[in-house]
Amino acid sequence: GAAAAAAARLAAGAGGSSADDMRRQILAERERRRAAMLKEKEEREKALAAEDEDPAMAPLNDAVARVAAHADAEASAGLLLRIVGNALNNPGEPKYRRVRLANPKIAAAVLDVDGGVDVLECAGFRLAFEDDGGEGDPRVMVLDDAADPAPLSAAFRRLAKLA
Repeated sequence: GAAAAAAARLAAGAGGSSADDMRRQILAERERRRAAMLKEKEEREKALAAEDEDPAMAPLNDAVARVAAHADAEASAGLLLRIVGNALNNPGEPKYRRVRLANPKIAAAVLDVDGGVDVLECAGFRLAFEDDGGEGDPRVMVLDDAADPAPLSAAFRRLAKLA
């Protein structure tokens, strides 16, 4: 009947109203975008998998694995994630590029956890000593202004899986 004829016209792309044509175009465009997004996601996942297998990432992978093995891994990874994330998301902000190891929360999550300092070092931070007038621990972890954000991103992705 009439419904079959209308369905045949839609399938053939012939006839129909301009609204039907517009609907088909919109659906086709959505499908193209969806396919492009899926392809982009697949390429990104391949790149991340290749990064995970990269021998240069072995020290970071090892440090994160040691943090994961700690009894309080979630809390430690959460604080490390916040440190790395703040440095990554606020590259021009000096307060996020310096971590005082004398801070009790930092000490508990970084110094007292096997792999904690190593994660920060692999992310690009370096150990430094600041003269604080002889009060407390002079050790700080510092991220240089010219530091490459790629190690920060790699550390962030790995820590996010734990936190």
